[in-house]
Amino acid sequence: RCIGIPLNTVISAAPYFQKKTSRIKSCQIDLLINTKYTIYLCEIKFRKNLTSEIITEVEEKNKALNIPRGISLRPILITALPPTESLINENYFDKIICFDELLNTPLPSSLD
Repeated sequence: RCIGIPLNTVISAAPYFQKKTSRIKSCQIDLLINTKYTIYLCEIKFRKNLTSEIITEVEEKNKALNIPRGISLRPILITALPPTESLINENYFDKIICFDELLNTPLPSSLD
């Protein structure tokens, strides 16, 4: 609900690890949510001071993924503390969610 993804559109949601091969780079993603037309790359951070370095980190993961044509990738940041104003102003992440918000969002009625 925090991200705004209808539950019935989710194909899979799990941590993801891609092994390095001769053609692709390795990458580790905290939470990858797949829907029919969108992949949500969720980065989870517990650091106090998140700077724009996090954008570079997520961009590297994005480049390493082999995303099929016609699928959009949406970066999401889940953080323990509110992000800095400068990070928000970068306007890179589709959503920035504080852990408190995530934990306090009620489950859909189908999962209660």
